[in-house]
Amino acid sequence: MVVPGAEAVGVDIENGVITPRAAGFVLAERERRTLLGPPGGYTARDLFAAKEAAFKALSSMGRLGDFTFWRIGLRRFGDGLLASYRGEPVPVWVRSEADLSFAVAIRR
Repeated sequence: MVVPGAEAVGVDIENGVITPRAAGFVLAERERRTLLGPPGGYTARDLFAAKEAAFKALSSMGRLGDFTFWRIGLRRFGDGLLASYRGEPVPVWVRSEADLSFAVAIRR
């Protein structure tokens, strides 16, 4: 994917089922409480894809050290999400169909 003016782009497509146990591991309690289902409107698969896309965009920086995608924090930001790790933010947009979640993170 090419985005003019972007330093990095991360894309993730998920079609798997994210079990409640996996969601409990990958998502912080605050993320589960504020972003999942009502009132948040996202599925666990959506948020998993968002963290993966953000990880791909952030990992190109090379100065964050070793980190894993589940340590990335998510919160609402405009019409999407803002992912961050160690103070480095990246906006993420998620779209989903019945059996598919698609996430794009663009670091400028």
